[in-house]
Amino acid sequence: MDEEVIFCHDDIAMTPGPVFHPGFYEKYIFSRYEWIMEPAVRAGKKIVFVSDGNIDAFLERLLDFPIAGIMFENPATPFARVLETWGRPGAASSAASRRGCSPTARRRRCARTPGR
Repeated sequence: MDEEVIFCHDDIAMTPGPVFHPGFYEKYIFSRYEWIMEPAVRAGKKIVFVSDGNIDAFLERLLDFPIAGIMFENPATPFARVLETWGRPGAASSAASRRGCSPTARRRRCARTPGR
């Protein structure tokens, strides 16, 4: 594992929101994240969580895991909520601001929190 960043892609939502009832995620998905992410954490890697759909319902819950950032495959998650939940002055940014605001870059969004 020579990479500095590991991407953990888990499609937990569709454009309208979560695929399953929140209790399902707690019982079958989130309860396993620490175990799944532990080898990368032990190796000193930063984890970027990637998902499709609107993950607004999970933004706070994802803070409980060793995730350094979030990347969206589509713009369904309200970016204002991402900044409200994950952003700190100078710590959150959109891909568009880093890539010259091209149409493709505006469709991809990413928030990161250093040190997580």
